[in-house]
Amino acid sequence: APFSVSLSNLVYVGAFTINSGKNVPVWSILLLSLCGLAGMIFLEVMVAFPLSQALFLYIDHQELSARECLSKSRSLMRGHVTEFFLLHLSLAGYFALCVISMGLGLVWVLPYLNVIKANYYMNLTGTYKPY
Repeated sequence: APFSVSLSNLVYVGAFTINSGKNVPVWSILLLSLCGLAGMIFLEVMVAFPLSQALFLYIDHQELSARECLSKSRSLMRGHVTEFFLLHLSLAGYFALCVISMGLGLVWVLPYLNVIKANYYMNLTGTYKPY
């Protein structure tokens, strides 16, 4: 709903009309950007995070179907989504450096993120045995 309100506000002020000569208020663009970012974070946390362990489950149990892996991932992540979100949030500085370096830092950050996710999966399943 906030996204559609911002979008309708932009349409009202003439942002999507061609050569209308109207100026778009900066606050409208900022509000639309903020609502879009909040919507993406919401979708990531509510949809992608509970299903994030499905690939690891499939690697460990190849006899399972994709649907079973997704449902087991959802049950495995129940109660751990906030913790997983905070884990990703702790890497925000690294991703900011990747943006500053125009994506060059992703060469190091993405493998690091994948190792963190794999260790998180092993910790959830109880197969993590450090040394």
